[in-house]
Amino acid sequence: MNVYALWFWVMAGALLAAAVWAILRPLLKREAASESATDDLSLEIYRARFTELDDDISGGSVSAAEKDIVVSELERDLLRAAERGPVDATAPKGSRNRMVAAMLALLLPALVVGLYFALGRPDVARDIAGAEAEMKSAHLASIESMVEGLAARMEQQPDDRQGWEMLARSYMVLGRYAEAVVAAEKLYALAGDEPEVLLRLADALSMANGGDLAGRPAELVQKALVLDPNHPTALWLAGAAAAESGNHGAATAFWERLLPLVANEPEFRAQVAEAIANVRLAAGDAGSAQQPGSNAGAIRIRVELAPSLADQADPDSTVFIIARASEGAAMPLAVQRRTVKELPLDATLDDSLSMSDAAKLSDFTTIDLSARVSHSGRAGRESGDLIGELRGVTVGADTPANIIIDTRVP
Repeated sequence: MNVYALWFWVMAGALLAAAVWAILRPLLKREAASESATDDLSLEIYRARFTELDDDISGGSVSAAEKDIVVSELERDLLRAAERGPVDATAPKGSRNRMVAAMLALLLPALVVGLYFALGRPDVARDIAGAEAEMKSAHLASIESMVEGLAARMEQQPDDRQGWEMLARSYMVLGRYAEAVVAAEKLYALAGDEPEVLLRLADALSMANGGDLAGRPAELVQKALVLDPNHPTALWLAGAAAAESGNHGAATAFWERLLPLVANEPEFRAQVAEAIANVRLAAGDAGSAQQPGSNAGAIRIRVELAPSLADQADPDSTVFIIARASEGAAMPLAVQRRTVKELPLDATLDDSLSMSDAAKLSDFTTIDLSARVSHSGRAGRESGDLIGELRGVTVGADTPANIIIDTRVP
């Protein structure tokens, strides 16, 4: 049973219980009220007899001697009535109330559930679970229908530059990369060597080839850079192409040129900084035993592995020690690469290990630290990695920051 069905039946059961109680409660109260009313009626009868007796004595129809006899008889009758409880006339009514209540408590839920399965929608809870997926599918089908309509129109209007550009972009969004290449080629044939056009075609070719920028995509990116040396997309793709080919220095150079151009785009800037960190780590530029610099931005760190995780870390696995900005985009500021067999270890991060001249440790008052055991040796966090983190560490503090690697990445 899915969660939607479970919640449906829980709510339905609660509402049904409330309805049954609302019906049964008056019956049960009426029974109690009847018993109480019977007792009150018996008392009223005897009070009336005593009042009549007083009137008879006052009128002279009953003597004082006869009064004692009559009073004794009335008292005996009242005592016997109290010992019997409610008079017999009310007993069947109370029993009927209880019987009716019991029957309703059993039959009403069965009747309601039966009517629901006969006349209602017992599959509605299951339908709710798939409603969102169906809506998304319908929305996607609608988009694909519009794209097909645009493609048909372009067959009739092959000289429409904006149409080919829109079609190429639409195919990329839908993940239909081979068709995106065809549309981008049509656009290139019409527009010629324009940076945006060249980069659109390079991106489509790369995605159609599994994300590989080697060959013609890289050539198109370089041509775009010649036309516009500060084009952000061209610099990003050029760095990616260089990193793929193993030219880490060129990749770093392209992406460092890109950083100041995306200063107002914190998410993209963080992505670029992360890419620079990954390239430097892959090239070994982060170093494993560099001496601390003399600037005031140095951070001393003590890294330990929790005993409970010791059997989950291979001695030769890589340990990444990373400092990130505490505020804004959590971009890496400095990185050091060590190994598990060195733990516990002492390390120092300073400006000499900064990922970029545009963002150094000494530029920040507080930073966040992490130490992560990477089983794959890659800089990006992966499932199964072991990690320890510290938040709000003061840059330049006299005492070392103690990081304990005590958590497994889900």
